Amino acid sequence: MNCVSRYDRNVVPLGRMLKDRLALQYQTCVVAEDGYHPEVFRVLTEVLLTLPNRPKLVILAINIRCFSPQWDLNPDWQHQDVIDGARGFLADPTAGVPVTLAPRPSEEDRRRYAATVVSCPGRPEATVAYYLRQIETRPANPEAALERSRDIFSFHYLPIAVSQSRRLHSLQALLRRFRQLGCKVLCYVTPVNHEAGGRLLGRQFGESTSSTVATIQRAASAEPWSPNHFTFADWSELLPSRSFFHDLDPTEHLNEEGRIRVSIEAAGVAARLLASDNAALH
Repeated sequence: MNCVSRYDRNVVPLGRMLKDRLALQYQTCVVAEDGYHPEVFRVLTEVLLTLPNRPKLVILAINIRCFSPQWDLNPDWQHQDVIDGARGFLADPTAGVPVTLAPRPSEEDRRRYAATVVSCPGRPEATVAYYLRQIETRPANPEAALERSRDIFSFHYLPIAVSQSRRLHSLQALLRRFRQLGCKVLCYVTPVNHEAGGRLLGRQFGESTSSTVATIQRAASAEPWSPNHFTFADWSELLPSRSFFHDLDPTEHLNEEGRIRVSIEAAGVAARLLASDNAALH
């Protein structure tokens, strides 16, 4: 949400682009940070439930990597300081928001993460440590560079068992909180560099990501949403490789072309959801 490419002429982040597109009609607020996951948003939404003013619409971006060991188990991306701060406020709102410092992961936390065994279809079983070394490697030739890219795409996307993930349970709890807020919801899956994944890993890449998205959509749509209150958008294959930072980018980092496209799509859906309220008044 906050990333821009060094080659962009337009260096406005995606959240600001979307905010600017809605600014003429709506007041908006962007809550985003690298590595935020559904549990962070769940506790922040519980804080919103205690406040007098509530949003009419929430746009929730779901990065499918948050369900993978690469992201979910990484001790640097737990954001426990934000979660503890929100819980502290909920325990005593009159005391204000407590100041919490992001804890530094212990060496034991890092060793445990590095020793986690990851099974990726089509790749030898390996530990997280192996894949982290691959990420840091600077290949000596084009063949080694392709093999490194295959490893990283596999690590990011193929070992996901979303139906068993704690993050899926957090997502379901988050969506229940949205219903309690009484707001409308656009829930979208962030674009994946599916063209590169297909070139590197073949059909199994698309099959794996499609299965992950389908599981997320079933869980999200299971809530008893009121008519015109919920939209689930699968934008995992929305963009070509040229819309990412580079052709073989294994993350969801979008260049200006990609950010503009997503902001247009999201603003369009948001406007339709909000317009349904106005139509009901006439």
